[in-house]
Amino acid sequence: MRKAMPVNATKKHLTKEEKDRRLAVENAFKSGGDVTIEPPDYLDVDQLKAFDFIQNALREADVLSKLDTVTITQAAVAICMLERSNMRVINTPELSYDDKFVATHERLVRTYLKLCDELCLSPQARAKLGVLVANKQKERQDPLLNVLQQGDADG
Repeated sequence: MRKAMPVNATKKHLTKEEKDRRLAVENAFKSGGDVTIEPPDYLDVDQLKAFDFIQNALREADVLSKLDTVTITQAAVAICMLERSNMRVINTPELSYDDKFVATHERLVRTYLKLCDELCLSPQARAKLGVLVANKQKERQDPLLNVLQQGDADG
């Protein structure tokens, strides 16, 4: 099964009705650019910094949703655990030969990469997001499209 794509990033031809319906569903989950989500109380200082960084990046891209709280929290925790794991192996190089440590580190890396993909933090996901933003800007700036949409509203 293929991954779901936002309606503005899909190459599939959609009728106006299909596009409007999908946009309505996608926008129903958006929280808007001025919403702030609250991190859980149990995050430490470094995890809070990571949480706030991710939250601000998603807000600036206008894709932040209250539904992202758990995923952002998991990403913040995974990022800090991965940083600590990296510091341990730098300070104690012989850990790179410890099978349990290496296996745990690899799981952290996989978890981190999956969360980055979920939150559009990977280069590939940002490219898809860039297409979304570019399409939105194009729709806002296209005078012919604006005239046609106003004509639809009038008639």
